[in-house]
Amino acid sequence: MKLINSALIRVSRKIHSNGVLGYPEKILFEPTNACNLKCPLCPTGINALGRPTGQMRIDQFSPIIDEIQSRTKHVEFAGYGEPFIAKDIFRMIRYAAEKGLHTHVYSNLLMLNTEEKMDELISSGLNRLTVSIDGATQETYEKYRIGGNIDVLFDVLGKIIERKKVHNINSMEIVGQMLVTKQNEHEVHLMKKRTQALGLDRIITKTANLALTKPMENSSIDPLLTSNFYPTRNEFQRYRANSAILRNGCSWLYKECVIFWNGDVTTCCHDPSGINILGNVFSSGSVWSVWNGDNYKKLRKQVNHDISSAHPLCSQCPDRSQNINS
Repeated sequence: MKLINSALIRVSRKIHSNGVLGYPEKILFEPTNACNLKCPLCPTGINALGRPTGQMRIDQFSPIIDEIQSRTKHVEFAGYGEPFIAKDIFRMIRYAAEKGLHTHVYSNLLMLNTEEKMDELISSGLNRLTVSIDGATQETYEKYRIGGNIDVLFDVLGKIIERKKVHNINSMEIVGQMLVTKQNEHEVHLMKKRTQALGLDRIITKTANLALTKPMENSSIDPLLTSNFYPTRNEFQRYRANSAILRNGCSWLYKECVIFWNGDVTTCCHDPSGINILGNVFSSGSVWSVWNGDNYKKLRKQVNHDISSAHPLCSQCPDRSQNINS
């Protein structure tokens, strides 16, 4: 069924259909939009999210999984908060894993600071854990992960890796991810060296997104953010001066969606404040009713034929319309 579902998605996108014949292949769930850190490029971190704070419950989550389990492939737990703050997070991971979905959590890992929580993680059936490691020293790490302690992070990470070995858990991949900024680009090599010594499965770097805290009506990156955070090394730069390109069409509208903690559905992770809400899975009763509802169909039609008319979000897509002003 999942292979058929993927084929139906490809057909729908190829013919530029307003509806989609299949379910989304991947759904990003926001277990909570609360966080324990104050990261300066995150709207949650700077208290600019503009949405009420809360948590998704297992009784709200499980019916969604029951609906999508035979068609959707991947479930990610992320959004604009720290997933391990949510009290039902381990039950949510376990429920999705037991239903045959590939599960993935993004975390700063600092909340997993007890043996009980570590053991719950190891036994949850999680397929991938991506850990934010934005430095190799406390001095550098805390410039972005404000309120975090890198020694706690590496202690927790080491203990989880050791537990994984002891329990012979081969199905869970542990990935170290560095969000590269001007403050930490000099420590990329040292971070990789330090984490490799712990025995991570993979280490990746990710270019900082400077667009998440900007007003949607302005497609240019704030010069202050550029001067403070934009990496100087070319390999870590995601934007280019005067390089705005806005093409019609978007794969996200056919393959993926985001469900906030309160059931609101939006298009992608570039909508932290929920300005592009297309429906609510809790009030509508299903993912399908939102995914193929009038709001989604209207947006697909706009994006396919004239993305510049898809205000306010898609017409200012951070992946395709950003300029660096320095």
